[in-house]
Amino acid sequence: MREAGLHGLVASQVAETSAGRGRWIVFLVMIPAVLYALAKLYRAVAVVHALAWHRSARGLALTAAGFWLLGAALAVDLGAAGIVGWIRHQQQLGGIAALVVYVLLTGGTWLLVSRRLPGGEAGWLALLPGSLVVGVGFLLVNVFNVYITTRLVENRANTYGVLGVATALLFSLVLVGRVVVIAAELNASIEERRHAEPRNSPSDD
Repeated sequence: MREAGLHGLVASQVAETSAGRGRWIVFLVMIPAVLYALAKLYRAVAVVHALAWHRSARGLALTAAGFWLLGAALAVDLGAAGIVGWIRHQQQLGGIAALVVYVLLTGGTWLLVSRRLPGGEAGWLALLPGSLVVGVGFLLVNVFNVYITTRLVENRANTYGVLGVATALLFSLVLVGRVVVIAAELNASIEERRHAEPRNSPSDD
């Protein structure tokens, strides 16, 4: 569970909760709750990108394709922990390979998501820096969760229980949100400077 970080900790808590007689009720309640949370997350991410790229969120258009693509990206990020663990045990240089694969998976999926967000019309190359920031940033957040957050929660599991897991999850989401904001602002700033360079160049005499 420690290798999976906070993902494994949350999964274990969900599995423990679902082990009782009411597991089907929990499962049925979770479906609309997860979809609702995903819709709110999609809107929040879209607003952040609209403010970064266009300085305004007016007329923001949300699409079903973007919604499901964001959900798929989150699923890939969750599955990446398992893939990384498998690579680490299969190869002699598994640690380095696992880091590269994780960054490529998370950064690549975020690149696809970015194409469906405000600023996506700038093209693939303009979105690459932010996607790399997301890949590396999510990796650092995951490492922080594995070596610090998860251990703190486990050591105090009898004291805080589910409340401790919820607090750790919220703190992790705050870090993830910061990474997303930085990525959006980075892409927008680079693209703005690139378009401003010809106008600022000295005119020929």
